[in-house]
Amino acid sequence: MITKLNFTDHTIKSYAIRKLTPSECFRLMGVRQDVINVMQSTNAQAAERMPGTEGKGKPTDMAVSVSQQYKQAGNSIVVDVLKAIYAQLWYPKPPNPQAQLSMFDAFFPEDALPLHPVDTPEGEKVIITAFSGYDSQLMAADALREDHPNFRWTCMGWSDIDKNACQMHNIVFPQYADRALGDITKIDWHKVKQSLQGREVDLFTYSSPCQDISQAGKQMGLKEGSDTRSALLWRVADAIEVLKP
Repeated sequence: MITKLNFTDHTIKSYAIRKLTPSECFRLMGVRQDVINVMQSTNAQAAERMPGTEGKGKPTDMAVSVSQQYKQAGNSIVVDVLKAIYAQLWYPKPPNPQAQLSMFDAFFPEDALPLHPVDTPEGEKVIITAFSGYDSQLMAADALREDHPNFRWTCMGWSDIDKNACQMHNIVFPQYADRALGDITKIDWHKVKQSLQGREVDLFTYSSPCQDISQAGKQMGLKEGSDTRSALLWRVADAIEVLKP
């Protein structure tokens, strides 16, 4: 950000770095503006959306602090990327037979991939998310309605242990506050399956911590049983085995 400009020779005298605002970070993550407005609710607004919500500070202060908003945006997934994946799952484009043919297919026709069936979803889709954060996974399901207004879904369970993420989730999705499953290491997936009362899980999504894969996390890895944060990834295997989404 330029702070002083010499208009005679158009040289910059001084400049400063301007940080992105939390709103700009959320926009980069594909969060729609009306949702951002909700995410940045004041304590009073949050209590109105989710009775019993207690925030720090004055009623006019934001319920979720700016530092936590930065953190949660950084830990999330881009909504439009997920929306594109959902569209591929439920609204695949008709395959182009010519595009299916490749040099590989010509030499190994027995290994050619079958044509993807084109289908449209019927009925309400059941979604369960883990490591949910503020749940861009659910936001993407809402965003899919922008192109497919008849798409219907419900969330039958979500899981996170970060209190600020849970607070943000409840502000954005108060209708699912009573479906929080808590710590993924302590979830009884058989009970979750029973709560579905015979309904199938159409989509199970998870976004486990990645810190231990990076240098910042000392590259401790995600080996099963290593007790690193990233190794929590393996906890979803139990859910998949029981729910068979």
